[in-house]
Amino acid sequence: NLSSRLFCLLPISDEMLNKLLKKWQDYRFRFVPWIAFNLKHRSKRLVKGESEDKVVPDDVLLDSLLKILPRLQSAANTGLTQAQVADKNSKEIESVLGFRLNRASSKLPDAGLGVVVTSGCIERGTLVALYPGTLYQAHEPILLPSIGNPFIFRCIDGINIDGNDRRISKIIYKSCVGRESFKSFQAADVSWLTETPVIPLNVGQYVNNHSQ
Repeated sequence: NLSSRLFCLLPISDEMLNKLLKKWQDYRFRFVPWIAFNLKHRSKRLVKGESEDKVVPDDVLLDSLLKILPRLQSAANTGLTQAQVADKNSKEIESVLGFRLNRASSKLPDAGLGVVVTSGCIERGTLVALYPGTLYQAHEPILLPSIGNPFIFRCIDGINIDGNDRRISKIIYKSCVGRESFKSFQAADVSWLTETPVIPLNVGQYVNNHSQ
């Protein structure tokens, strides 16, 4: 294994080596140069069409969004703190969808932050969360933001979503929102970059994937 040989050249303990290898094994599938280099060895998931790769139909998701989004408030010009608005919006979401979400430490070992249901229950086929972030078309460069970034989500149509709320990803997202905003009309939500997102559904990037 090339990565093991490279690490063995460094004066590090076995414990640190195992941690580095584990991080690399988790991260390499989001590192663009590694993906490009190993493209010919990639086993593709066969999907007849994009419309057949959906757990929940688009019209069901759209209906849920149209029910909940008009009821959510912004923190701008309300006189309320961001945390107060987030709490009010959580109550609205619970009244419509039947549950409340929050970010918390995952119960899975070494899994970092995850998303937990703090109230209510989630029925099968329900819209649970949104994946916020900067969208990159298939032809747009994403090398720099992808370095050390476990929040790159690659869609079946080739679009990449950078849902990282730190470092260069945060700077790029805020820059795009600032560029597209007009006076007091904000182009997109930036509160998900903080500890208390005003739209509590904007936590999809912290939902843990299926673990082995």
